[in-house]
Amino acid sequence: MNLVYYAVGVALIFLAKLLVNNKGDEPTDKWKRVFEIPADITMLSFMMGIAGTSSLENFDRNSQIVLLIIIGLSIASISIFKQNCRTVSDKGGITQFDGPSAAIVWFILNLAIAVTAAILSYSYLGANES
Repeated sequence: MNLVYYAVGVALIFLAKLLVNNKGDEPTDKWKRVFEIPADITMLSFMMGIAGTSSLENFDRNSQIVLLIIIGLSIASISIFKQNCRTVSDKGGITQFDGPSAAIVWFILNLAIAVTAAILSYSYLGANES
């Protein structure tokens, strides 16, 4: 049941970030917010895992390794987000990508990283118990 609450909370946060108080934004800013979603998911997975460690019976070496892996995944996800933001530009009033196919591949890779971080957090750090 915790996973359902987590998913609903994340969906509400993302909808608020994408739709509220952003009327004056450029189209490139909207793309950047979309690219930010996987990075946010990895950071939320980290926070969910940290909160879940309080419900673990023992915080052993395996839990520490998983926590370090999630931190590494978060850093990689933020790096991919920053790279994707660099590829979006507003040339001549039209949103353009330096390489649309590369942006799609990076975004899909970032989504895979986000899902992996969420699964690790949920499975190994007690996020399902907190």
